[in-house]
Amino acid sequence: QQDIAEYGIALVQSRTKETHAAKATLQKLVQRYPNQPQFMNALAETEMDAKNFAAATQAYELGLKRFPENSAMTLNYARALLNTQQFAKTRQILHDYLKYHTPDPDVYELLAETYSKLGDEAEYHRYYAEGYYLLGETQEALVQLQLAKETAGGNYYLTSIIDERMEKIRNEQRENKEKEKDSPF
Repeated sequence: QQDIAEYGIALVQSRTKETHAAKATLQKLVQRYPNQPQFMNALAETEMDAKNFAAATQAYELGLKRFPENSAMTLNYARALLNTQQFAKTRQILHDYLKYHTPDPDVYELLAETYSKLGDEAEYHRYYAEGYYLLGETQEALVQLQLAKETAGGNYYLTSIIDERMEKIRNEQRENKEKEKDSPF
């Protein structure tokens, strides 16, 4: 019970910019409970909240050595890498993440931001489109895909991927309209 209370106090301290006190408490909890990833993640988040991005990156790297499958830590690590301008590494971390996890709009938003920082406007729009698609915003997804296609330059491979994706979304839209017409409700 005492440890749970300490953890809660540390989280409040972190959010109220009492960084030093929060870090001290969380470091103790990490030492006491080395197999509890939430303490390591909270310690790294405290560094992020304090804009100590390099320290946060190091904390996430250490945490991911212990807990390589921890989704929250992986995505927070990607955010820390973005803040330390390690864009190529961020891209790799996120693509690796997508190989083993179900995508969600936040992951696609992080990828879009990463590609933006890398100067790849076509991929920026393509990944934003995927985020919109997962949110059910298919029309906005198509707009983003069209922008991706327009900025793909002469990249035939990427243009083909975009065309295929646009066609799939349009087919889904047509099918949904047909279902709506046939529905008695």
